[in-house]
Amino acid sequence: MSNEARSTTRRIERSKQWEERTPHRIRKESRTSPSPLPVPRIRSWRLLTTITVAALLLALHGQGGNPAEWRWWPGSWVVPIFDGLSAALVGGLPAWKRLGFLALAIACFVSWRHWRMAKLAYLPGPVDVHEFTNATSDRQAPVDDVKSQFCRHLSETQIYPPYAGPADPPPESFLDVAGEIDPKTSSPIGMIIQALPSLWPKTGYLVTGALQMRPQEPRYGISATVTSFLGGGRSAMTTQWGRSWDDATCKTAYWVLATILPVTRLARTAPWRKWQGRELPPDLFEAYNEGKKRQDSRKLDEALWWYGKALRHDPFNAELRLMVASVQEDLGLFLDALDTYQGALALGEQSGWYADHVWTTRWRRVRHPVRHLWEPLRYVLRRRESIKLRYQYACTLAYSERTVEQWFVDDAVGERGKVIRQIKESLQAAFVDRYWPVVVAFAERPDEATAKQWLRRVLGEHPTATKVVFQLAAAQELYRLREDLLLARLVPGARSVATRPVLRLARDVWAPLRLAKALHEWQGEGWYPARLNSDGVPTPPFARGGCLRPWWRRVPRRRARAVMESWPPPVDLLDRAISRAQRRWLRWPHLSSYDYYNAACTYGFALYGYPRAAGGEAGTRATEQDEQQVKRLAYQAVEQLRASLACTDSGVAARLRVWIVSSDPDLAPLRHQPEFRHFERDEYPSLKLFFPRPDKVINVRMSAYAKELLCEGAGLLEQTWHRRALPAPAADLHRLMNWLELDARIWEALTRISRDRARYWRDRAEFIHLVKEAADPVLVAEASFPPAVPGFDDVVMAGSEEFDWDDLRSPEPVERLAQQRIDLVDKKISALAGTLAKRGGDESLLDRAMLVGMDLRGERLDREQAREVCRRHAAAWQRVAGHMDEAGIAVYTTDDTPDAGRRP
Repeated sequence: MSNEARSTTRRIERSKQWEERTPHRIRKESRTSPSPLPVPRIRSWRLLTTITVAALLLALHGQGGNPAEWRWWPGSWVVPIFDGLSAALVGGLPAWKRLGFLALAIACFVSWRHWRMAKLAYLPGPVDVHEFTNATSDRQAPVDDVKSQFCRHLSETQIYPPYAGPADPPPESFLDVAGEIDPKTSSPIGMIIQALPSLWPKTGYLVTGALQMRPQEPRYGISATVTSFLGGGRSAMTTQWGRSWDDATCKTAYWVLATILPVTRLARTAPWRKWQGRELPPDLFEAYNEGKKRQDSRKLDEALWWYGKALRHDPFNAELRLMVASVQEDLGLFLDALDTYQGALALGEQSGWYADHVWTTRWRRVRHPVRHLWEPLRYVLRRRESIKLRYQYACTLAYSERTVEQWFVDDAVGERGKVIRQIKESLQAAFVDRYWPVVVAFAERPDEATAKQWLRRVLGEHPTATKVVFQLAAAQELYRLREDLLLARLVPGARSVATRPVLRLARDVWAPLRLAKALHEWQGEGWYPARLNSDGVPTPPFARGGCLRPWWRRVPRRRARAVMESWPPPVDLLDRAISRAQRRWLRWPHLSSYDYYNAACTYGFALYGYPRAAGGEAGTRATEQDEQQVKRLAYQAVEQLRASLACTDSGVAARLRVWIVSSDPDLAPLRHQPEFRHFERDEYPSLKLFFPRPDKVINVRMSAYAKELLCEGAGLLEQTWHRRALPAPAADLHRLMNWLELDARIWEALTRISRDRARYWRDRAEFIHLVKEAADPVLVAEASFPPAVPGFDDVVMAGSEEFDWDDLRSPEPVERLAQQRIDLVDKKISALAGTLAKRGGDESLLDRAMLVGMDLRGERLDREQAREVCRRHAAAWQRVAGHMDEAGIAVYTTDDTPDAGRRP
């Protein structure tokens, strides 16, 4: 770094917000309504129970004395307690002492009982669901079925199991207890034994319900009451309405859970920390659970739609934004995910504080130690999810080959194009304000204004230089996160997969390796647009990471520079760097699954340095030495993957499989190696032939999903129109008009989808909801519409004989085949806008206009005319399904067998 750059770094040591006060935050008091149920004070009752029990034991011990014959026994202190208890029960003590022991025993039992009630309310305990009552005029109302459906919804949330025991509330008075005693019992001890079970609490909450009906829509309702047995039996009541009994039952179950959750220990976990002791909106809880269900079943468009609805109710919830970003990454929307992480990172914070913290120099930390220790700790205390958020954000920045590609690809139309432009403008402004210090070393002049101008120009014009900027930003984020993690360990609930060993490997090896590749590509373009020397020749902007010198300590900087000396790095050097990052003091603690997995990703990413040997460009020829290096890297990566799976159970390994074989971009060159195919066959046996995977598997999966979505949606609408065409007692003119109006909206959504080649998730989500609203609910349930985003193993690409599927060493055939099939699906979807979609929408509007005219003239709709309209629209949707079925990608599950008839 030059002297000018060093002086500029010293001048930017303090940001503009260094002396500004932290904004006031709401602590104990809140403007939102408190929870209608009492908050259990479990710690207070536990302390009171401990005190009363200790007082009773001390009193008994003092009364019993200490016999000399028991002093040899280590537990001799127990004998006086039994002696005192015997004296209190049998006799031999004054009456006032016996009354004192009785009072202490009652106080102990009462405190213990209240602690048990608080524990059942806090854990939470079982939910006692009473029999529902029928408050409707219909004697055939399905009361028992509604209750069973209600219990099913409670159990599906995997939060509160419904209680299957006796539905008896705890006693409220002495008469309730006396009613449980047998009149024939004359012994006081027998009476106490009979009364104690009824006094001891068994459930935490009681739910009662009554079925309601009304003439207007939605007609079906359930009046539910939730009662907490803590604090005198406070309760909350509501009436939830739905278009069916199942819909009303589901809404009621969500309301019950949303009412109970804020007063339990689950409110201390994400994403409900901010709602502890407050009234949780049931719509928020419903949106979160419905989105989680869709995400688990890989119905990602609907999951994103539900998560967006949840964010409207709770916009400051960073955990919800993390879940939104995870769905966006699964959909291949990497730029959108980066924007979501960036928005969550700046949520509720002054933007200058975080930028100032990221670029804190070592000298500033020495001069202001208290400030730079307390502020990160306070930040983590306010935001327990910050460690996980910052780690995901840094990793998304490091995957620059995905984000930069979408940054500079300008093929979006319609609303998606406007959204992408807004995202790019927002991210560009944030990156220029936050990461300009790193480019001071190689801008035209070493000052803030020139550095921001240079960075703004690079982010708008130069993809290769943008990758370098992203990699530098990711390296700095990982370095600062590694420094802050030690303080975060003092905060309960702030831990995540980003442990210190994981971050050490990412900081010292993984991030520098990615930066070395980006620098190598930039060097191939002549370091343009880098600073020119005195002769006007582009020179390297920095000596392999020297621009990070003011902010990095000497040891991690030297380790990172050793990895970045050459690209690709020697395998021996990479082995030493990974072994040093995984080193443990006295071999403790043991390496975790994430440590082995990250090491495998590092080895796999190094294969990018050997294009031909790793299955890259066909025009290059690999030397024997390169082939040996590739074999060593592939062997080390596979061994690390085996060790990672050995540290996990079957459930985690099943979820990890998808990420290993299809999703992780670091392992893309490794998947073309024979060692990886042997590993895949050993660890994940599927009893079928393994095919090579293209590097960008997500593009194939999304093309197959788009085709299946349109095919299944059109098929459902076709069957629905055929059912409407069946003979009916009379043709309802207004119902048919509503059907045609909804059908026109579906055709309009299909037109938008076809114009953008089904790339915009919101158009797909709108198409899904419109189809589910128009189609027969029975058909929708039978078809499990919408389809899930398929894995690559479920996708079949029809290939011609020019592609040699047996040549598993080279991915070139499958890459070309995948791109051809993606282009074919795009062509089929684009063709809908010019022919089928426009004509179908016009037919729906014309038929509706005809029916409106008939209604105005007072004419009656003939039954055959209505059937003809239904058959005509069924044929239109049949043409759409047949048109999309000609695409060269098919999807089948493990229960299906791809045959010649299904592979076009």
